[in-house]
Amino acid sequence: VEGEKIRTPEYQVFLCILIPIYNIFWIYNTAQRVDRLASSESPIATLCLIFSIFIPIIAPILIQNKINRYIETSK
Repeated sequence: VEGEKIRTPEYQVFLCILIPIYNIFWIYNTAQRVDRLASSESPIATLCLIFSIFIPIIAPILIQNKINRYIETSK
Protein backbone atom coordinates (compact mmCIF):
# COMPACT_ATOMS: atom_id res chain seq x y z
CA VAL A 1 0.00 0.00 0.00
CA GLU A 2 1.47 3.32 -1.02
CA GLY A 3 2.32 5.69 1.80
CA GLU A 4 2.58 2.87 4.34
CA LYS A 5 5.67 2.03 6.34
CA ILE A 6 7.47 -1.03 4.96
CA ARG A 7 7.40 -3.96 7.38
CA THR A 8 10.11 -6.62 7.41
CA PRO A 9 8.85 -10.22 7.69
CA GLU A 10 11.68 -11.28 9.99
CA TYR A 11 10.80 -8.64 12.57
CA GLN A 12 7.09 -9.47 12.42
CA VAL A 13 7.64 -13.22 12.87
CA PHE A 14 10.02 -12.55 15.75
CA LEU A 15 7.44 -10.40 17.54
CA CYS A 16 4.60 -12.87 16.89
CA ILE A 17 6.66 -15.67 18.44
CA LEU A 18 7.86 -13.73 21.49
CA ILE A 19 4.69 -11.78 22.24
CA PRO A 20 1.56 -13.89 21.62
CA ILE A 21 -0.87 -10.96 21.91
CA TYR A 22 1.08 -9.18 19.14
CA ASN A 23 -0.28 -11.76 16.70
CA ILE A 24 -3.81 -10.38 17.19
CA PHE A 25 -2.55 -6.83 16.60
CA TRP A 26 -0.59 -7.92 13.53
CA ILE A 27 -3.60 -9.66 11.96
CA TYR A 28 -5.84 -6.64 12.58
CA ASN A 29 -3.22 -4.23 11.21
CA THR A 30 -2.61 -6.38 8.13
CA ALA A 31 -6.36 -6.66 7.47
CA GLN A 32 -6.62 -2.86 7.65
CA ARG A 33 -3.81 -2.52 5.11
CA VAL A 34 -5.53 -4.99 2.77
CA ASP A 35 -8.80 -3.07 3.21
CA ARG A 36 -7.03 0.15 2.15
CA LEU A 37 -5.48 -1.65 -0.82
CA ALA A 38 -8.81 -3.04 -2.05
CA SER A 39 -10.97 -0.11 -1.02
CA SER A 40 -13.82 -1.05 -3.35
CA GLU A 41 -14.71 -4.18 -1.39
CA SER A 42 -16.24 -4.62 2.05
CA PRO A 43 -13.86 -4.20 5.00
CA ILE A 44 -12.66 -7.32 6.83
CA ALA A 45 -10.48 -5.85 9.59
CA THR A 46 -13.03 -6.16 12.40
CA LEU A 47 -14.04 -9.64 11.30
CA CYS A 48 -10.38 -10.71 11.25
CA LEU A 49 -9.89 -9.26 14.73
CA ILE A 50 -12.75 -11.36 16.10
CA PHE A 51 -11.56 -14.50 14.33
CA SER A 52 -7.96 -13.97 15.47
CA ILE A 53 -9.13 -14.09 19.09
CA PHE A 54 -11.45 -17.11 18.85
CA ILE A 55 -10.44 -19.12 15.74
CA PRO A 56 -6.99 -17.85 14.71
CA ILE A 57 -6.60 -19.91 11.52
CA ILE A 58 -9.59 -18.22 9.84
CA ALA A 59 -8.21 -14.64 9.87
CA PRO A 60 -5.19 -15.26 7.59
CA ILE A 61 -7.43 -17.23 5.23
CA LEU A 62 -9.81 -14.25 4.96
CA ILE A 63 -6.91 -11.88 4.34
CA GLN A 64 -5.42 -14.11 1.63
CA ASN A 65 -8.84 -14.54 0.01
CA LYS A 66 -9.30 -10.78 -0.20
CA ILE A 67 -5.83 -10.33 -1.68
CA ASN A 68 -6.59 -13.01 -4.30
CA ARG A 69 -9.91 -11.37 -5.24
CA TYR A 70 -8.17 -7.98 -5.53
CA ILE A 71 -5.53 -9.40 -7.85
CA GLU A 72 -8.13 -11.13 -10.01
CA THR A 73 -10.21 -7.97 -10.40
CA SER A 74 -7.22 -5.74 -11.13
CA LYS A 75 -6.06 -7.78 -14.13
